[in-house]
Amino acid sequence: MSLPQRVLVISDLHLGLGDKMCIFSAGAALARFVEWCAALPGRVELVILGDGLDYLQIDPALAFDADIAVAKTQWIIEKNAEVFATLAAFHGTPGKSLVWSVGNHDIELLFPAVRATIEQHLGGGITWRLDERPRDYELPGGAVVRLIHGNGPDPFNWVDYANAQAVADGAGDLAKVYPHGSHMVEKIFNPLKAAGYRYVDMLKPEERVALPLTLALWPKEAKSLLKDGSPAFRAGMRESIVRKLSALFGRKADVFGPEGVARSEVLSGDELALADVVRGALAGGVSDDELLDWLDDPQGLAEVPVAGEAVFGAGRKVAAALLREVARINATADPFDPFGPDDLADKSVHLHEEKIVLLVAGHTHLARVHEREGGWYINSGTWADLMRLPPNLSSTMLEQDLVHALEHLRTPDTAPAWLRPFRRLTFVDIAFPGGDQWAAKLCQWPDTDAVTIATLP
Repeated sequence: MSLPQRVLVISDLHLGLGDKMCIFSAGAALARFVEWCAALPGRVELVILGDGLDYLQIDPALAFDADIAVAKTQWIIEKNAEVFATLAAFHGTPGKSLVWSVGNHDIELLFPAVRATIEQHLGGGITWRLDERPRDYELPGGAVVRLIHGNGPDPFNWVDYANAQAVADGAGDLAKVYPHGSHMVEKIFNPLKAAGYRYVDMLKPEERVALPLTLALWPKEAKSLLKDGSPAFRAGMRESIVRKLSALFGRKADVFGPEGVARSEVLSGDELALADVVRGALAGGVSDDELLDWLDDPQGLAEVPVAGEAVFGAGRKVAAALLREVARINATADPFDPFGPDDLADKSVHLHEEKIVLLVAGHTHLARVHEREGGWYINSGTWADLMRLPPNLSSTMLEQDLVHALEHLRTPDTAPAWLRPFRRLTFVDIAFPGGDQWAAKLCQWPDTDAVTIATLP
């Protein structure tokens, strides 16, 4: 394909209904951003790199049905009318085009009726990317700039798009459409959010910070949710362990590779979310059996006094072990550190073999820039709301502060400043000035113009 002059990449918008389940509140800012994109000179592509809409936020969360998906789509469009109006204006501007990729919160895009509903509002001719294959921009000399959502190497959120498409077309296995992570959203995160615990969707990464934190500080009225959600949790755990053992015994596990599909590489010690949690618990003197028994029977757990308050968990040592793991992972997950650790960057190890000079992904919600062998990796971040724990918080401080801050986790908008939700509206700006030249910037959108965070190469 001929190269555009500019490609603007946004991902993980998570547009919803604006209610307590929704983590998107940047509608006015996103509309201004799209207007800014439309005013840029030359041929410009705007890429929504997955999870543009969040169907999991809307009840019923796991209803892979065309009629329900269309209804959800219409509701989202109505609640985000300004955003869709500016997207329609952008898409209708000469020289401007819209590319829309599927993620793991918007699998419903595989229904033709859903895409038709969106195009009724935006106009036809949208370029849809509906599976794990990347969008590649090949330079004349053979080098490639690659865009991909990034859920493929994530054992909790990997989607079998071929099966999901078959189900959308009237065949396939309906029971295997949604990944383990989506079942956890339905069984654990959504009910917690409905009860007021909004933090579970805004602390990143969910499986290694929000989930262990929730397990350690589980509120009385939500204990049963853990039992309901543990099958999906343990299914992800089993899958992770199988892949880990396969790697150790010479079989290879998933990383980014040709066509964005799985390629061979031995997993590192920090790649699997559940392995991290289990390792942290074991390091705290908790056996594997104790941890699994705890997951199987949360209803039998007693309240354990900690710092004069109550921690709702399987006992003092399990809660303390999980909080230690939260503190360890949290120290590496600062959303304000563009050069901080990144799981997907660790999986982008074959860029030089594929002549990929730039890989852009989303999914993690953490805007990042990393140099890899032969190329660069950028994570475009998110336009959804975020929360963070201070990165220098020790497990002891975490235990003391959060026990006293439990009520603030229910109402984060009135919490101490260090717990309040915030937005970091980031995007990637890629330029193709001609020939084999390219340039890219990780930027932040404050209001009316872009602020550069990092420039490549």
